[in-house]
Amino acid sequence: MINRILLFITALLLAEAPIASGQVGYSPFMRGPQNCGAVFSGSYATRIMYQSATVSEPGACVSETQQALCTNGTFGAYSGTYANSTCTASRTRYSTASTTCPIPCSAESQSQSCSNGSCTTWTGSYSNASCAQNSTTETMNIWAQNPHYTPYNCNPYNCNPYNCNPYNCNPYDCSYSCNCVWWPFVGTVCSTCPQTCYNTCYNTCYNTCYNTCYSTSYTCDAAGTTSRTCSASSNVVAGSWNSWSPNAANYYTNNACMVRY
Repeated sequence: MINRILLFITALLLAEAPIASGQVGYSPFMRGPQNCGAVFSGSYATRIMYQSATVSEPGACVSETQQALCTNGTFGAYSGTYANSTCTASRTRYSTASTTCPIPCSAESQSQSCSNGSCTTWTGSYSNASCAQNSTTETMNIWAQNPHYTPYNCNPYNCNPYNCNPYNCNPYDCSYSCNCVWWPFVGTVCSTCPQTCYNTCYNTCYNTCYNTCYSTSYTCDAAGTTSRTCSASSNVVAGSWNSWSPNAANYYTNNACMVRY
């Protein structure tokens, strides 16, 4: 009975560890199944494979565990469909979550390598998944130089003469006409002298023209505000300002009206 048990145990051992030719106990009639290296016949080898060799966020390295059956020293086909033994993932991270235009977001490219189900830590130091370059509006007070006009009378100009009607015609400038005869031993003898008067009229006209002139002085007055907006087409490209509205170049920086924008 004991001998039969020993023979049974021996047969089992020979099945698990086949005796090679030349070894003690070798028999071509007692050859068991062959193993696949460290994998026993009838057991499975496992491996981890990846769907893609490279991925970019928001994608990630996706793995699957595959098995292959060892049958008498030969592996069968592995299960599963993934064919990449490694996978490298890439992503972009930012130093801050937001900036104010025109300062661009600072970006960093990071990577991670995966193999046999284990992944390295991400490279780089930035930790923000997104960054917004926020638009902003800038406003300034403006002053304008405004003229002020004070009227005053200038010298006459372009005054054409015009016709005046005669007036103030009083008789005056009278003269006397006498007939005088000289007589010997008597002298000059004059007869009655008649008075002759002339009515002379004087036309007095006043043609005075005044050119109204204006003296000009300037004051520096508040003219409200001017503004402009900064915006960016990409968060990693420095934004740009649009034009001042109204145009600041036409105004001054303070109430002294000495320096223009």
